[in-house]
Amino acid sequence: MGAPDLIQWLRRDGFALALLPSGGLAVQPASQLNNSHREMLRLHRDALVLALSTEREKRLQTDIRACDPDLHAWPHTVAMNTSEIAAFNGRSHIFTERGLAQQLAEELADALVTRDRQRDDRRLCLECSHLRGGDRSWTCSNGHLAGLGTSHIPGEQVVQLQRCNGFKERTR
Repeated sequence: MGAPDLIQWLRRDGFALALLPSGGLAVQPASQLNNSHREMLRLHRDALVLALSTEREKRLQTDIRACDPDLHAWPHTVAMNTSEIAAFNGRSHIFTERGLAQQLAEELADALVTRDRQRDDRRLCLECSHLRGGDRSWTCSNGHLAGLGTSHIPGEQVVQLQRCNGFKERTR
């Protein structure tokens, strides 16, 4: 009889087994142990301790996974994970501060989640700290590094994914 079978046998007989902090084994109720139980415990003590330690470790891992807020999110599913939600909310906020309608701001922020997942290195001017203005009048305060002939940026360009040498991430 191996340790897992012995554990089941003792549990079926109504015993609770526990590991002691000292590394020992506790069996309750001890008063109900018969000679056969005692002999099996004595012979297989080390194997029982190891099996119970493994069982406890698996239970802890299961508990940790159950507490993981991202367990059912990207990359396991298409749902946004915690960091993606934070990035989505931050971008949405920045885009609405810059004058975009809430719906457009959220659509762009959502598209950027997909961009990040695909490891696409292109950016929106809207994400850049050098972008100035709003509505239909946009300028880039770093136009020379961005490769622009002028500091003026057309409205459709600020919402277009592109690569820019002058890009600097805007944070709240």
